[in-house]
Amino acid sequence: MMKRSTFLTVSLFFVLFLSLLTSYFGARENSSSSGLDKSSTTDVIQSKDLRSENWQFYNEYYHELRDKNIPAKYSYGKRFFPLLSQVYPPKIYPEWLDAGCGNCETLRFLRKNGYKAYGTDVAESNLFKNCGDLVKKGVAVASTLSEIPFPDDKFDIVFSADVLEHIPHSEIPSVVRELVRISRTGVLFLSISQRLAKFDPDPPEAPRIHITLRPRSWWDDQFRKSECYPNYDILRRFQRKLPSPLPVEVQSKVEMAKRGREFWNELNETEPWVFPYICKK
Repeated sequence: MMKRSTFLTVSLFFVLFLSLLTSYFGARENSSSSGLDKSSTTDVIQSKDLRSENWQFYNEYYHELRDKNIPAKYSYGKRFFPLLSQVYPPKIYPEWLDAGCGNCETLRFLRKNGYKAYGTDVAESNLFKNCGDLVKKGVAVASTLSEIPFPDDKFDIVFSADVLEHIPHSEIPSVVRELVRISRTGVLFLSISQRLAKFDPDPPEAPRIHITLRPRSWWDDQFRKSECYPNYDILRRFQRKLPSPLPVEVQSKVEMAKRGREFWNELNETEPWVFPYICKK
């Protein structure tokens, strides 16, 4: 009697399990046939996870690593000056946003040279360490570039120096929309790295810092979706290319470059890679 009861219990459980499986896969099939995007919910969850992971990485690890290995006053963005201030002088383009202001050295430089500049960075811990005075004044604020805490049409120039490659590619569309939203003139001046960071591992191990490495055409497509188009005049003034023929010293550097760490791209453009856009406003 006990064996018969056990057999009936197991059988009933198995039938119930099969019924649940049928319902699950039937629901998936129905959602597909009705035109629903089965991956949309998953994509949203993954996007939030990546954003949270990125925030945690830059607040707890990256800037500490950077501070130990890079001079405190180093500023990648200042390399574009004084030419950039000649193109966009403070009397005509006074308000700037430094999107991804890091240690605030470029932000301080802009304010010292007559611009009413503000900055935002994902690493709150870094801002309090290196930009405490600017944080107290409301000049530097902590935020992701997917949710920039400034009003629409505020800035004459939206500037960003080697930041977007740090952001998960799934977040790039929302970042682009935010950069356009806060721009008053539609002028964006960005530099976006196209090679691995100094602290990234060599391939085939996945990068941890420069995680969105894409060609120029990919970035142009992302910005075109927000009605932003390359400013070829500015691009010609700032973007350098490999000389032809290659001098001996350059040829040597080219031959020694490791995969993923090339200082030139598929268009033979060399670092820093400049991405200036004009957006419809």
